Amino acid sequence: MSIRESIKERPSLAIGVVVVIFGICGAILWLRAGSDDDIHLESSRAFFTTDDGKNWFPEDATKSPPIMVDGKEAVRCYVFTCDKGKTKFAAYLERFQSSAKSRTAGGAAPFDPMASVAGAEVKRPGETIWIARTDPKAMAIMEPKCDTGSPVPVYPD
Repeated sequence: MSIRESIKERPSLAIGVVVVIFGICGAILWLRAGSDDDIHLESSRAFFTTDDGKNWFPEDATKSPPIMVDGKEAVRCYVFTCDKGKTKFAAYLERFQSSAKSRTAGGAAPFDPMASVAGAEVKRPGETIWIARTDPKAMAIMEPKCDTGSPVPVYPD
């Protein structure tokens, strides 16, 4: 007997099976929604720092660093945690070269998505040399390490 024949003979059983499958999928999605490692898809705010990652503060995420804040140059600060938020740390900093800054979201010229990669520079807090984001060495900088657990990004509230 084929599946079609079974559905024809017992339509209520087929509907019951479909309802159970949807219920299981819904329960999985509902439980997953409360998980600590949800992906943060979009935030209108990002962290910035004026003191090389020692302290950070939320600012409009569309601003292209460096920006001026209280007379000081601020760069984007990527904050992570390894212990579910108990301890937070600045993993790396980001800024844009002046030629690329005008082509990113915070500039006056039309937005150029390639400028957000090609014109970006990154470094770890405490280091003095900025590395082009397109340089293979930049990948190591942008991958935070944890002694225990996995790094989880922290976003402004």
